[in-house]
Amino acid sequence: MTEIRAMKKSEAKEVKKLGKKTFEWFEGLFIPDPKDCFVEVEENKVIGAVLYKYFSVANKKIGYVDFIFVDKAAHGKGIGSKLVDRCLKAMEKEACDGYSALVRDDNVGSWKMFVNNGLKRVGLDDLVRKFGVPGMLNLTFKIPFNFATGMDFYLTYYSLFLYY
Repeated sequence: MTEIRAMKKSEAKEVKKLGKKTFEWFEGLFIPDPKDCFVEVEENKVIGAVLYKYFSVANKKIGYVDFIFVDKAAHGKGIGSKLVDRCLKAMEKEACDGYSALVRDDNVGSWKMFVNNGLKRVGLDDLVRKFGVPGMLNLTFKIPFNFATGMDFYLTYYSLFLYY
């Protein structure tokens, strides 16, 4: 039986190790020491995690899904979706004005998961319209991969924005 819960501080090294093992070597270099994190645990072993953080852009509190990873032996069981769902619910409780994530454009499973949770793929022009130039620049410095080739930025449009 598995459970999703907040990461215990004593599990931080295990979570980071799983993240480095899950991603390709270069991407694995950027796995931070987890602070805000939910984990899926099976038999006292972390088999999946979602790392997240909060920041402010143009006076809006934005929740950012930083990394999601699941042990390869546990792929295909919906663990990533459950972790993201739990993370977004926590962000809602924290009264975030919006949620965001950065996803490799070839990671179909992840971007579909975010789209199914109400996030939409946006470009720099969308960010300028929503936050202004200073807000867009502020955001891109908080998420340095925003300019990386092959990465797409996803953002919610409800409480934060008007639909267009």
